[in-house]
Amino acid sequence: MESWMSGNTTFKASDLGWDYTKMRWLGDNVFLTDAGGTNGVLQGNFFNELSRLVPKEKLMGQFNGDVANQFLRQAYNGMNPVDAAAKAAEIILGN
Repeated sequence: MESWMSGNTTFKASDLGWDYTKMRWLGDNVFLTDAGGTNGVLQGNFFNELSRLVPKEKLMGQFNGDVANQFLRQAYNGMNPVDAAAKAAEIILGN
């Protein structure tokens, strides 16, 4: 499946119904390239894979945002971001 996020350099968490303050993110805009520094590249790898595996409508809502955030934080802590996205997708698609 092709990523619905393909080619994007940012996205807004609120567009998915995610409250960035509850997720302890710095803001609503999520950078997916080196414009967001090292974390931006990691976030790009994670969210591009997640958006390839999970249709946008399945990511909607805070619960799914919290699942994504849990695995994104694991990627920040050393887990491969593509593997972390796959684990998040398994849980999101199981709901």
